[in-house]
Amino acid sequence: MEIDVQQYLQLLKDKLLAAPQQFIACAKGWRKPFPQKAGAYVIRQSSRLVYIGETGNIKERMGDIVRTCNHTLRRTLGAEMYDGHPGYKKATSKERFCDEIEVLLNDFMSTQLTVAFLEIELGRAELEDFIIRTELPVYNIKKPRKIN
Repeated sequence: MEIDVQQYLQLLKDKLLAAPQQFIACAKGWRKPFPQKAGAYVIRQSSRLVYIGETGNIKERMGDIVRTCNHTLRRTLGAEMYDGHPGYKKATSKERFCDEIEVLLNDFMSTQLTVAFLEIELGRAELEDFIIRTELPVYNIKKPRKIN
């Protein structure tokens, strides 16, 4: 049986976009219920898709999402929302925002953003690229890979 790659990616996309959503809890232990499995995840603000990511370990990645040094989405949100804030200094993979901005980001993420995930062993990166190309999530900075 021959598998059509585009149909497979569309099936995965449909499953991921229909997966149950939960608010991101910027609290210790929030990642506990997530599986230590490979997969893809989407982040929404209201019903709007704002980010797609893929990972080899969903549980670990959910921990990364709430740490500025570990996730580019959080740094991007902080830069976009608080660059005029007194004490603003651009965060990096080595340095967080000031404490006040970190608190504001935690509040925003835990009240405005939801996450849904899908366990996927094969095709995570291809699914991420497919969704970037077809849905144009606002905060995905990297460009999709070329698929032959």
